[in-house]
Amino acid sequence: MEWLGFIWNLETSVLEVPSDKIQKIVQLVVTMISNKHATARQIACIVEFGKSFSTSHWKTLNEYKDHENLGLSASLLPKIVRRARSESTNKKYDSYFLKFEKWCILNSFMSLPASVPAVSLFICGLIQQGVSYAVLESYFYSINWFHKISLNSNPCEDNLLKLVMEGGKRILGKPIMKKEPVTVDILNKLVDHFGKDENNLINLRTCVLCLLGFSGFLRYNELANIKMSDLFFEQGYVKISIRESKTDTYRRGNEIIIAKTGNKLCPVSWLNKYILKAGLSKDSSEYLFTAINYSSKSDTYKATNKNKGLSYTRAREIFLSSLKTLALDPKKYCLHSLRSGGASAAANNQVPDRLIKAHGRWVTDIAKDGYIKDDLPNKILVSLNLGL
Repeated sequence: MEWLGFIWNLETSVLEVPSDKIQKIVQLVVTMISNKHATARQIACIVEFGKSFSTSHWKTLNEYKDHENLGLSASLLPKIVRRARSESTNKKYDSYFLKFEKWCILNSFMSLPASVPAVSLFICGLIQQGVSYAVLESYFYSINWFHKISLNSNPCEDNLLKLVMEGGKRILGKPIMKKEPVTVDILNKLVDHFGKDENNLINLRTCVLCLLGFSGFLRYNELANIKMSDLFFEQGYVKISIRESKTDTYRRGNEIIIAKTGNKLCPVSWLNKYILKAGLSKDSSEYLFTAINYSSKSDTYKATNKNKGLSYTRAREIFLSSLKTLALDPKKYCLHSLRSGGASAAANNQVPDRLIKAHGRWVTDIAKDGYIKDDLPNKILVSLNLGL
């Protein structure tokens, strides 16, 4: 496994220096000897290479690879440290840091530990290219992360880098074009159109996907990971266990309650119809939302591959296509429109902020407020209560 610029053999627990890194240093030394002089950058490059061995705890831990009692612990440490971030975050950081490493090689810089001038010049180059600020942050945080876990000096903590990032934010910052929230009126139209034939499994899935996303303030990854064993039907409501959530870092789990409303848009009623039609087994490990295929023999749609959830791309296609069918502009909406729509409806109907925050699993009020769009009557309410 490639780890902190080195190769960590998980079978033998041996920490090795990549051959290209050794070759680079050798070539640098040969060049310095043949020229009979060296630049400050060349000297710094060799010094930093040496520091990466002398100061890192990973070298010390490598000495325990053959220890009778501690060998296994020493080999597991890299995996444990990486679990400090989610798998998706690690993959993103790996990808961005690899690009930074290639840039360093091209420009004769050490990538780990990197110098403040090297990272500053790299970030400046990205700003000149006009990348988005989100991309700029990803590069910065990947460099920061790799230096943090290497336990070497971290250039990203330097004041110059902080100022460069602040300047980049001002230069690259663009107005945020938020997507519109789904409204109850849109849901009414959607159910009227797609719910008129309750034997059509594809249309039933569309209705349930939208109604659950709206009423549960659900992120798509939360929707996609719901299994039948996560649903608990009670009198008057259904309880959904959310096993993994973006803000549930330590996987303690969350539960949301969705009430039976008894009206046309009742999410519990539509959920029961969908489960029955899809042939899903309660208390099973089957995913609630799965692929649906058409059977020409029976002239019906059937849920297939129940052990795999519906992908984000496919769910997005289903959702935006349904809006287009209703003569709505799909460019104004995204899957998060269901989450923001539910939160906005709750806020505009005077549901207490504390309950909205808990139901949507938001950690901060700032995050919650970013999803809520006040309706016109509530906006007018402000100036009506100024005593004018």
